[in-house]
Amino acid sequence: MDISTRDLRAFLALIEARNFTRAASVLALSQPAFSALIAALENHVGAKLFDRSTRTITLTPEGKLFAEHAARLLAEINDAVGSVRDHASLKRGRTTVAVIPSLAGGWFPDILQSFARLHPNVSVVLRDEFSHEAIAAARDGDADFAIATPAEPMMPGMRLAHFHADRFSVICPKGHPLATRRTLKPRDLLPYPFIAAPRGSVAMARLVARIAPARLNVVHEVEHLHTMLGMVRAGVGISVAPNLALQALALRDQVAIPLDRSLTRDIYLVTREPPNFSAAAAALFDFIQDHPPDTAPRTRKC
Repeated sequence: MDISTRDLRAFLALIEARNFTRAASVLALSQPAFSALIAALENHVGAKLFDRSTRTITLTPEGKLFAEHAARLLAEINDAVGSVRDHASLKRGRTTVAVIPSLAGGWFPDILQSFARLHPNVSVVLRDEFSHEAIAAARDGDADFAIATPAEPMMPGMRLAHFHADRFSVICPKGHPLATRRTLKPRDLLPYPFIAAPRGSVAMARLVARIAPARLNVVHEVEHLHTMLGMVRAGVGISVAPNLALQALALRDQVAIPLDRSLTRDIYLVTREPPNFSAAAAALFDFIQDHPPDTAPRTRKC
């Protein structure tokens, strides 16, 4: 026989009521059934827990020892059940998502704010990392899922769900010859010094390769988009940025001109195969899927 929560509740009810009939009524049992339950519990622990020799039921020394543990065990079980129910119903919860920096600083904060209004007690941990790091976090269980631009070949054991095709814009100073153009094609960039950023970005590497790297005049490669903006502002060269990244960039004395529609970066939701989501992770994943970003540039200048 294994001791059940019913056994613990019966034991504690008898301590409280000090009477078999009253304690039995608390558990909605007949008095003989309740007495048999207590007898079976005593038989299992190998000791009498109650002294029945007087009119009032009292605990034996062994019963007092068992009572110290029974109340704590039942409280812990109730807490565990309540915690699971709260997480399942999103009254509480925690999830971790790994997001590429160009989304983490632009589009994603608005998603977090909207999600928090729906589920104020769910904590979201954001890891802003380049694609390969974000995907590795999802693979290794350090993040529930990732939002990234995967390189090929994809890691085994991972699932990709296409989320969005993000376009690019050319960033140049206000006085630049390209600044007044409404749209640009890759060949329009070739005569000018070019700043590639960020260096670890899969999307930037692919873009530079597609524009024609043999003729693109790359004068600098930098790690961060803000560094690139500073160089563009100083007139060192022009650059290209994903439209979603522009939502987080303050353009000072620069303009953003849409680049050819055929040049995009595909953004994916990346999970393990199969996903093993908590209720909180599943809720955030579904919410993100239902709220894809608008990649149109918000403004040509700030």
